[in-house]
Amino acid sequence: MPDKEYPILNIEQFQNTSGEESFYANTFSQHLKCNHTTVTTPHKHNFYLSVCFTHGHGIHEVDFKSYPIRPGALFFLHPGQTHSWELSDDIEGYIFFHSREFYDSQFARKSITDFPIFHSLRFPPFLQLNVQQTEKTVDTFRVLLSEHPIPSISKAEKVCSLIDVFYIEISEQLTHSPSDKTGLSPSYLSKLNQLERFIDTDFKLEKLPNVYAQKMNMTSKHLNRICKNAVGKTTSQLINARVLLEAKRMLVHPDSELTPTAFELGFKDYPYFSRWFKTQTGKTPSQFKQFYLR
Repeated sequence: MPDKEYPILNIEQFQNTSGEESFYANTFSQHLKCNHTTVTTPHKHNFYLSVCFTHGHGIHEVDFKSYPIRPGALFFLHPGQTHSWELSDDIEGYIFFHSREFYDSQFARKSITDFPIFHSLRFPPFLQLNVQQTEKTVDTFRVLLSEHPIPSISKAEKVCSLIDVFYIEISEQLTHSPSDKTGLSPSYLSKLNQLERFIDTDFKLEKLPNVYAQKMNMTSKHLNRICKNAVGKTTSQLINARVLLEAKRMLVHPDSELTPTAFELGFKDYPYFSRWFKTQTGKTPSQFKQFYLR
């Protein structure tokens, strides 16, 4: 089946004033000016993106969920997420993004995927900062922007060190926020992250919880307990949520077809897929497609 999803933007597509093709930083208004045609329509990235807004308002839709844009709104996206903006004319802020390889190459014992802010099962891609947090975050973005146009041998190391501290601080804010009261052990967090990776890789072919439990060398009951404690959902609900997200991503593409979409997602036929989709959303795939593209 041909790819019927939103276009995936590569970091090389964005106007870059530095010699480093794997890292980009800019003010948000200048970013829009240079890349207006690529950022105002729904799309995906193959890189990690962070943006902090300092002025203006709007709506940021990420994977079919809407978040408010206002001063202090901080977003952090990982590769593969679908998003789009609705922005006021006076919008302003700072943005940076980079490839996974750019960050991982500087650290021998950890990866960017270790950070909680990029675990979509547990946390939303959004944090509303207070005034003091906003000022501190903006200072980091400004330093990254000042480093951006200066080619040097040690530049990548310095930039990654700044990004690393930023991710650590934001992760701490998320994991200590009033909305995160799970108090999960490191072992449970590791297992949840492992499950997310397995689901992302295999959800089109494998939809049964026991399959993932076997991959993780544990019982289905224990895996279910981890999921319930971590995110308040069963393993089956997490698998269904991932399948549903992919179904939505595919259906809203103007050229997508219903039956091929069902087969691509691993359903035996379209009627079965349609019944399952309506159970999850209250709409048939056709109704959802028409509603979203109207």
